[in-house]
Amino acid sequence: MGVAGLILGLAGVQIIYSQITSLNPRYVQLQKLLSDQKWKEADDETAQKMWEVAGRQQERSLREEDFEKFPCEDLRTIDNLWVKYSKEHFGFSVQRHIWESADVNSDFDKFIARVGWGITQDNKITIYGLNLLSFDLTIPKGQLPVAVTYDGGNITTRKKYMSRIISCDIGAN
Repeated sequence: MGVAGLILGLAGVQIIYSQITSLNPRYVQLQKLLSDQKWKEADDETAQKMWEVAGRQQERSLREEDFEKFPCEDLRTIDNLWVKYSKEHFGFSVQRHIWESADVNSDFDKFIARVGWGITQDNKITIYGLNLLSFDLTIPKGQLPVAVTYDGGNITTRKKYMSRIISCDIGAN
């Protein structure tokens, strides 16, 4: 390799290095899991990091008030990773687009059915347990991330989750 090739090679390494180091160190593991398409592990990691940011690691859940004040920058970072590595199949912004779509129109039961978090039968919503979900690109668009919203199926908390995604302008057109 000549001097020009070495310099060009080092420049390429520098660009890659700066892209990696510009990511908040908190989300490096999430990026790795997503780039490896380990969707279940990435979903769990997303929940862990969100609990950590909110100071709720022990409780392993987020309350309405936790979503209300969750930092938009962190939501944006997590969403960008999910959207990038799933090729726009998963992420908060994907969920927002579904939530605001004409056929769902902010109806929680319709949203749950559309993303595959549960089903509606006889006008009653049944939310699946996390153990009943699959974790690959064949599942409905927008199904992930889900673990952070799972607290026994509390609809009010999940609505607050969506409200925060919207108030942070995640995935705005």
